[in-house]
Amino acid sequence: MVDELTSVVFPAVDFDRPDGAIYDDEELLLLETLLGVTGTAANGGAETYGDYVNPDPDLDDPFYEDGPSGETLLTAIKDLEPDEITDMVNRGAARVLTRAKPHVEFERPVMIAIDMTYIAYYGERDEVVRVQGAPDDKSYDWCYKFATASVVGDNIQFTAAMLPIGDADDHDPDEYSGEDKSYRAGGVVRRLVETVEERIRLSVRRVYADREFHAADVIDVLEQRDLFYVIPAKRDDRVKRFIARMDDQVTVKDTYPMYGPVKGNPGLTRVETTLVGLPPDEDRDRIQTFLTNLAVNDEIGLDRRQTRRRINRYSRRGGIETAYGGIKEFAPWTTSKDYAVRLFHFGFAMLLYDMWLLVDLLVQLSLGVVEFRTKPRVIAPRFRGFLQRRLVTLL
Repeated sequence: MVDELTSVVFPAVDFDRPDGAIYDDEELLLLETLLGVTGTAANGGAETYGDYVNPDPDLDDPFYEDGPSGETLLTAIKDLEPDEITDMVNRGAARVLTRAKPHVEFERPVMIAIDMTYIAYYGERDEVVRVQGAPDDKSYDWCYKFATASVVGDNIQFTAAMLPIGDADDHDPDEYSGEDKSYRAGGVVRRLVETVEERIRLSVRRVYADREFHAADVIDVLEQRDLFYVIPAKRDDRVKRFIARMDDQVTVKDTYPMYGPVKGNPGLTRVETTLVGLPPDEDRDRIQTFLTNLAVNDEIGLDRRQTRRRINRYSRRGGIETAYGGIKEFAPWTTSKDYAVRLFHFGFAMLLYDMWLLVDLLVQLSLGVVEFRTKPRVIAPRFRGFLQRRLVTLL
């Protein structure tokens, strides 16, 4: 597995170090990997790295070998532009997925799950790049946001693309009416779908997106691309009224109108979708609501059962990351205000996350039982501990 990490992931990252640099890219990436699997900060992790490299150094020798410092790694990261980091991470994800393809069972065209990850930010917001307001259900007020697209197969899910959120220039702000926004959900979906199709060379047909993507612009993008979708609906006043009118059965409202800014259209644009309400069941203790363009209805009992199965199939597969844990489990500890550091730590954590999923799949193959699972056979702490032990042999 360590060979896969160094031969598949590492070549995608180029720090563009100056000639004559003491430490090369691989040494810096080994340090970043150690930080990720231990959840430590750069300086503390570098000390641990140095202990592995030279457990009994001659402190009187000013040039004793101890590995790169945390500051050396952070300086190399800060020299990168956000677009460069994003491109490197997405290139690395494509390499991991290409290596996994012989073992992964994808429907063609593929389904992707689009998710928003929130990284809490507790410092002063003044002049901090790309810090966003946090969702109401979070315990913090400000955060960094990173969108990801995962390719979902019958036996695995791989994160195939990452997109940093918060730069208005990323979504052609002049193309939208109304007040300026730091990002548009439809633009995020558009760019992630394009990245998966162009970088991974997979045609996308179905999309499951999280509640952050309940927006008219998103529906417009998905309909224009002729993609099937399921999106959990936000509980705004209209959805709450829909829930209040539900009985204890699956309920479907066709041609449900939504209004909002859409790229290239003046004013607010009307789009239509289908709103589905699923009553509580043995897995969920509250009503679930979704936006979809799947063929669903609630005319008779058979139709209602088929509707529930179709929606649950999307949400079960698309929401697998919730059960598996998250990318943040593989990120170093940091309080840095430098956006490049935040972005690189998250992006490299995404690649380690994909490596974990690949190992979990290979374990299933070795057992001769490859199946869709909502929980891993190799839990994340065990994977991180194993990887840490293997890294020691390389230092």
